[in-house]
Amino acid sequence: MRLNRLQLQNFKACRSVDLELAPLTVLIGANNAGKSSILHSIALQAQSVPSNAVVPTGALVDLGRALDGLVHRVNRADASVAAEVLLHWSNGSDGVFPMVVSALHIDARGDASTRVHVGLIVDDDTPATVVAADNRITVNAGPPGGGVTEEVGASRAGQWAFHPTSVYSQVPELQAALEQATPYLQRFVPEAVQRFRYVGANRHVESSVFPLGVGPVPNPRTAQELVDTLAYQDELLERVSQRCQSIFGYGVDKDLIPRQQVTLVAKSSGGPRNVVNLGTGFIQTVWLLAQLELALAQPPTEPWQITPLVGIEEPELHIHPGLQPDIARLLGAFAQAGLDLICTTQSEHLLLALLSLVLEGELSADQIVVYYLRDGEAERLAVDEQGRIEGGLRGFFEANEEQLRRHIELLKQRG
Repeated sequence: MRLNRLQLQNFKACRSVDLELAPLTVLIGANNAGKSSILHSIALQAQSVPSNAVVPTGALVDLGRALDGLVHRVNRADASVAAEVLLHWSNGSDGVFPMVVSALHIDARGDASTRVHVGLIVDDDTPATVVAADNRITVNAGPPGGGVTEEVGASRAGQWAFHPTSVYSQVPELQAALEQATPYLQRFVPEAVQRFRYVGANRHVESSVFPLGVGPVPNPRTAQELVDTLAYQDELLERVSQRCQSIFGYGVDKDLIPRQQVTLVAKSSGGPRNVVNLGTGFIQTVWLLAQLELALAQPPTEPWQITPLVGIEEPELHIHPGLQPDIARLLGAFAQAGLDLICTTQSEHLLLALLSLVLEGELSADQIVVYYLRDGEAERLAVDEQGRIEGGLRGFFEANEEQLRRHIELLKQRG
């Protein structure tokens, strides 16, 4: 199953956003348009699941301590506005059955609640829905088609414990629906959202030497965790090094030094050099590659086969425009290999290079989707089989045109 739709209502910078996701989803728009808010909404659910409570400041992202600050309100005094985040997973091309929706609701006071909606097929192709919310569960299935509400209790670990009523036990369709939905309610959402990897913009390695930790980290979020993971996993380090070699002309290696310390070095014809002595673009790409390779190597999640999802803030950070097509090709390769990627970007060079992959046949038009965010909403920009965007790009060339017009006017004034 894969996350194929994301809906945000009044969450952070997003007023009303409804995204159909592809293997490669690209978000463009001005600063504070809501691009990062989309990635933060998934990270918020992912870091909240382990504690069975909404955690705005956690392992993936720090959104402050006040939940009410995440509610998008034009008028701060408006107490009727609430934020909602809905993540839709589906196993079918029609996006209907089987389907799981995880909903997070935050009201203007900062009170939060969650809901899980499961859509499935029970006996004799009968459609059914099971909704778990507020320590109650509602089951609806074909004939007789009515809704029956079952009382449930949630354990401290967030596990549902079911207490069927006599009505429930007398309706086979309802009983079958609840039995099929139980694994999704108990395990699916935690496992799905915790497979999310968030590659933020703060991916620097500023220290030349790190103490060697106790082992690799499944989802490295700090420079120390990144270095430890690469130091302990030689195969991962080699894969990252080979990809760096193809982009920059030199790879990356570890150097173990006395007193249980380690450093990352770049491998070049001139000998190894500490990564702190290279351009920032190199180590940021190492960080990005490590997360992508780790996501690709994640074992399948039985029985659902959840597609790993990686959210990336500006993969072109500190990369010269001449190398950004290589970053685009890299993203396309990982999308083709089985990852789902959501990327924000401020670079027309990267976006045009991604669209060129469609024209070259490296990606199909339905494998990439582009959204332009503005004023808290998202507009889908249709991509055709020749890698063209209907109506052209938004927000890029208008600024270039205005800058060029201003430059010409200044030249005229100087005579």
